Amino acid sequence: MQKIYLIASLVAGLTLLSGCIQSTVETTSENINTSNDIENIVDIASENPGQDAMVTETGVEIISDDGLEEKTVTEIEGNVKEFNIVATQYNYEPSTITVNEGDTVIINFTSTDVEHGISISEFGVSEVVSPGEITKIEFIADKSGTYTMSCNVYCGSGHSSMEGTLIVE
Repeated sequence: MQKIYLIASLVAGLTLLSGCIQSTVETTSENINTSNDIENIVDIASENPGQDAMVTETGVEIISDDGLEEKTVTEIEGNVKEFNIVATQYNYEPSTITVNEGDTVIINFTSTDVEHGISISEFGVSEVVSPGEITKIEFIADKSGTYTMSCNVYCGSGHSSMEGTLIVE
């Protein structure tokens, strides 16, 4: 929450310095991408004198003095996608998960038989779970592509083939 107020203060300060728009900045999102949002507000301010800029849940909007003109400039946050992944010898269920670029991904990771792990190196994920426990994994899928989820704990003779797929569209 402090991050939101800091961002709003920075945006308001930049807006006042630019002298191009009146400062009406509201934040309603907790996952604001600070550098992109501030740059977009500054760009908007220089291109649209006499208009207000507002940070919303879906982007930065420009609202004219008469309140009629609105346009979304950038999408600020993705959705939250949550998955329950169960590890067993020698697979993940589900074995493929699909998200959109920018989504916050939450994986509730558990094992039913022996200690297993999950690694998605491109997103800094490397976790281990014992049977019956649940490990919550959270990251932002900030780049599109197809990525391998692999077991990072030796779990038996089929360990090397224990893989899943993360698709970021």
